[in-house]
Amino acid sequence: MKLLNIKLVIIILLGSIFAVAQSPNITELEYYFDNDPGFGNGTSVIVSPDSITSTTFDLNISSLDAGTHYAFIRAKDENGAWSFVHKMIVEKVETIPVITLDDIVSLEYFFDTDPGFGNGTPVAVIDGNVTSTSFDIDISGLDAGYHKVYFRTRDENGTWSLIYVQNVVKVLEESITPSTDIVAMEYFFDTDPGFGNGTSVPVTSDTVISTAFDIDVSGLEAGYHKVYFRTKNENRIWSLAYIQNLVKVSVEPLPESPEMVALEYFFDTDPGFGNGTELTFSPDSLLDLTFNTDLTGVSPGDHNMYIRMKDENNSWSLINVLPFTVSEVELTAFLEDPFNGSDMNTDLNSGSNLPLNQPFNTPPWNYTGTESVESIQNINVLDWILVETRNADDASEATGSTTSSRFATFILNDGSIVDLDGTSDLQFNAHTDTNNFLVIHHRNHLGVLSAEELTFSGGTFNYDFTTGSGQAYNSGQKDLGGVWGMLAGNADGNGEVHQDDINNVWSNQAGENGYYSGDMDMNNEVNNQDKDDVWLPNAGLSSQVPE
Repeated sequence: MKLLNIKLVIIILLGSIFAVAQSPNITELEYYFDNDPGFGNGTSVIVSPDSITSTTFDLNISSLDAGTHYAFIRAKDENGAWSFVHKMIVEKVETIPVITLDDIVSLEYFFDTDPGFGNGTPVAVIDGNVTSTSFDIDISGLDAGYHKVYFRTRDENGTWSLIYVQNVVKVLEESITPSTDIVAMEYFFDTDPGFGNGTSVPVTSDTVISTAFDIDVSGLEAGYHKVYFRTKNENRIWSLAYIQNLVKVSVEPLPESPEMVALEYFFDTDPGFGNGTELTFSPDSLLDLTFNTDLTGVSPGDHNMYIRMKDENNSWSLINVLPFTVSEVELTAFLEDPFNGSDMNTDLNSGSNLPLNQPFNTPPWNYTGTESVESIQNINVLDWILVETRNADDASEATGSTTSSRFATFILNDGSIVDLDGTSDLQFNAHTDTNNFLVIHHRNHLGVLSAEELTFSGGTFNYDFTTGSGQAYNSGQKDLGGVWGMLAGNADGNGEVHQDDINNVWSNQAGENGYYSGDMDMNNEVNNQDKDDVWLPNAGLSSQVPE
């Protein structure tokens, strides 16, 4: 009987893939090849009843013809419901006959001309179908010069192998002149001062020397030169000179750069020196600065941003020009909790617990943006969210390294994602000739990535995460009852609904009222409902956003 061993883990989820109810036990498991014989008619596999089954078993492939086949595996639960079929490719290979090699019983070599099989110089070997041996070849009968040595073996049936050829050079010992010790070394520039008049380099007497040393270029003028090296042996014979090119550069001290004391930017039209938007920085002669620009009042379309600096001598720098495109974007997304069936509850806002500064400046987001408002101007504002744009060929390649912009903003109770005034569509720098994917992060919900690039129409990008599971990459959302939303329970924001959310966040905040990530239903209270009704049903799930 021919058997193929596999290990299979079966998980049966009935109804919605995010159902809260406990999954029924798996009671039966069967497999079949190529054609479905009907439920219950496959080859049965013994399993222990459980909602998750992990088992190792052998597939009986003895009845299959040689070639490619498909194996199908399915399970049945205690309610009589069969799972989807798991499909895998099986390749049955005909038994390959084993070729037996004859033992090698002799080895010989010869030089230049073949003396005939068995007439070479023999080499002792240990019988076997593979021979490994080391031996010396006798070149005493060869003339000095180039030769070829040939090796071949014979097996127990008297069959000789192909010949292996190797080149051999025989050198007469009397033709080699012993080297004398090197006792001196010197170098000079451009013109030979005569043997022994160069700059001396200390060496240790030997037939071969290796030394490192500095050459003194202080007496040279700036420009191109040649440096020569030579050695002398104990018989007072000098070697040929080794030549190397050399360039001496005149290093003039650089003037000290004045410190920068002002930095400003403006869009499209120059308002005059000192009239741009001023940026705060620490004075220095060299700036490495990251900052956010205020696009308020900049209309959608193509624009140029101009940046310039002023030094302590009141001199303005040349302008650095950065082309960019401002696009409006209409985005819609739902959060699982506080979704109420039609829209989302705004308890945090009505309870005056929403912060006025963006809350993503801590791990794992570490966002350094300065978004803030003096007040929440729209009663329909639900919470802050963090938005990322990513540029890639497709969603699977839209990793964190492809991020082109990040900004914190507001989400409303109807799912609209709006600017900080609470009503306007978002504006961000995006190009219509690249694929723009969108990521949405929230403090205690799993982030989502748009499955498709944003569509551009009438000068506006738009994307709606709520219309189906396929709107989020890898179906990374939850069915909220005909609409789809981001999964709750990720209290520490690390992309996993995990026991750490309870141990490290919820348990430390339990009993608190206000703006807390442990308040996973976002009703201003950290209590058991957050753990039991929000976190527990989603435990074990994770974000599908590529890292």
